[in-house]
Amino acid sequence: MFGNSIIKYLQRSIVVILFNLVFFTSQAQQIRTVAPYNAGIGLRGGFLYGISYKQFLAARPAVEIIAGTRWRGYSLTALFEYQKAFRSAKNLDWFAGFGVHGGTYEERYFLESSGGSSKSTKSIYAIGVDAIVGIEFSVIKIPLSFGIDFKPFMDLVNSNQNYLDAALTIRYVFR
Repeated sequence: MFGNSIIKYLQRSIVVILFNLVFFTSQAQQIRTVAPYNAGIGLRGGFLYGISYKQFLAARPAVEIIAGTRWRGYSLTALFEYQKAFRSAKNLDWFAGFGVHGGTYEERYFLESSGGSSKSTKSIYAIGVDAIVGIEFSVIKIPLSFGIDFKPFMDLVNSNQNYLDAALTIRYVFR
């Protein structure tokens, strides 16, 4: 009896969630059906800092490439993002996505950041997965966008460590 009531509750919840997704998606399409810009390139400042390039594939999906540095090494991150306008704020979008990264770092700095110690100066590599969520404001009168993001990532090769990254990105945009 108790199990049946949980199943009915879950079924109703799924129906309500699906209805809201359809409703809000149709409402959002009335707000803006084009991407805020075609592409943008700029600087990203955070735990992983470097250069960011973002290219919209259509009205909402985008690909972002981050070439950055950390631990006296280099990394390359590729992210697939979904970007959508806020209903109540003009030129302000939220975005979320996922991706992968790979890089090479000096072992000493890499191990010190994860609690270990080493006097080695050899290079090691790491490969892992990323997630990203943030907000972005596109300035209409000048070709700039400002974004704040939170990007947790996990190395799958060489450390199995989780890291938290947050950053501010400023891009020159091409409309």
